[in-house]
Amino acid sequence: MNYHEFTIKKKNGKLRKIVNPSPELKKKQRRHTKKLNKLLESEAKRLDVWNWIHGFVPNRNCITGASRHIGDYHCVLMMDLSNFFDTVTPNHVSQYDECMYDWLWHRDGYAAQGFPSSPTTCNLAILSALSTIKLELDETLGTDNYIVTIYADDLIISLKQDKWRAVRTIITSVLKDYDFSINPKKTRVRFHKYGAVKILGVNVTPNGIQPTRKTNRKVRGVRHLALSDTSKGQPYSGLLQWQKCKLPKNVMFTI
Repeated sequence: MNYHEFTIKKKNGKLRKIVNPSPELKKKQRRHTKKLNKLLESEAKRLDVWNWIHGFVPNRNCITGASRHIGDYHCVLMMDLSNFFDTVTPNHVSQYDECMYDWLWHRDGYAAQGFPSSPTTCNLAILSALSTIKLELDETLGTDNYIVTIYADDLIISLKQDKWRAVRTIITSVLKDYDFSINPKKTRVRFHKYGAVKILGVNVTPNGIQPTRKTNRKVRGVRHLALSDTSKGQPYSGLLQWQKCKLPKNVMFTI
């Protein structure tokens, strides 16, 4: 066996299984992930959904994903893919030879959380479903009336019209056709008329993005700790950068 498994506790108290590959396997997977990233970009551009994907790709992060939703939108529909990594199998990516190596998969045949290659593999697995969703939303809403981003298992749709119920039905149905499912308990709708909408950890308004109150409180709290204990400087520095809502390096504009 080239990996070992352990569990960590999630915020909701449930356990998440993590698969930690050996140093040799991890190095091999990381090297191969560079090839998978190039494949992902090429295929996503071909299917016209490259601007949708912001998780685990170079020069993109939560801020680029959230920034896509700046504008005059009526509401935001947020959906969560159920057990996303665990449901991605080789069948989802069988058209890509680069994904067919046994060492990219858990022995039980899924994209294990903890493998460096799994996030990109999962992005590739969802491409066909995203392409179908785009075709149906273009027909239902019009190309200029919505924005979609996906970050890992978080699917976020900003709408200029009050058609979130129809959109929810379309997305749920398409994902089911591709052997994915939505967690209904994590599906929610937020309306801009009530103020800023929290997307991927930051507040989005029609005019820009801002740190959340929770982030601001954390910064104040950690600042006091850093002043009294120099060993706390590192987490304070990282939190301060998050508060600034900075785009990735070399990205000077919203994607």
